[in-house]
Amino acid sequence: KLTYWLAQALKDVKDSTIVLVDRSSHRNKSDNKLKNEGISVNTIRIRADIADLALDKIEEIQKIKYKVGIAKHLCGAAT
Repeated sequence: KLTYWLAQALKDVKDSTIVLVDRSSHRNKSDNKLKNEGISVNTIRIRADIADLALDKIEEIQKIKYKVGIAKHLCGAAT
């Protein structure tokens, strides 16, 4: 649901992008719900362990000027 509500908050913000980092694959139900409601926010999905994530190495986000990070389950080695 986090994806859904982020997209709702950003739906009227020009050129916004949501970058999602997941350790495992998900069914993307929120993505499908957004499409059904006609909300189109650019979404980038990255499958990785957040402990191994190096944001400066991700090409897709280099062009994004302002970045905000939100952690849903930040614990262990990632901290």
